[in-house]
Amino acid sequence: MATTDDPATGESEPDARFTYANERTFLAWNRTALALIATGVAATQLLPEFHVNGGRRILGLPMIGLGALVAGSRAGLVYNTWPLMDGRFAPPFDNLTRLAPPWRNFFENIDLVQLDHRLAAYALLAFALWHAFAAWRVAPGSKAAKRAMAVAGMVAAQAGLGIMTLLLAVPVWAGLLHQAFAMAVLSMATVHRARFSF
Repeated sequence: MATTDDPATGESEPDARFTYANERTFLAWNRTALALIATGVAATQLLPEFHVNGGRRILGLPMIGLGALVAGSRAGLVYNTWPLMDGRFAPPFDNLTRLAPPWRNFFENIDLVQLDHRLAAYALLAFALWHAFAAWRVAPGSKAAKRAMAVAGMVAAQAGLGIMTLLLAVPVWAGLLHQAFAMAVLSMATVHRARFSF
């Protein structure tokens, strides 16, 4: 690691570039974690009731858990291409399953963690658009339909911010913007769910 020497004290400090790189890494972890946690909360709050008791939670809670796990990986700093991951829809299968025992790949393999994040983001965007369309079809012009459209627009904007952040290799300003907007999306989705009625 590069250091800078202070001739007056004889002490050395780490190069500031390493501090900034660590900060970007930290922001990437948190941004991805917030997005996954927001997906899980949205799934548990916004999806219609399933025929299976607790079905929304069965779907949403693993996303929240995955968000917490992504916070400890460097998944936001690899595959800085979109829509493909370095020319492929997904990394080679061998890359996705290289850790043993196999379950570790879901938590520690940054290739699989980023693929999971991308797929979860696509699914959340598709669900938000479907929900907005369904709400507008059932009660066009209602407050609930307008809120559903706003949530869908915010999720689409969040996806755009995520793509931009990834393509720019997670600069601090983009990571902060993406994190802040994730909280805004989660807040809007929570308000929409609390007031949802036609």
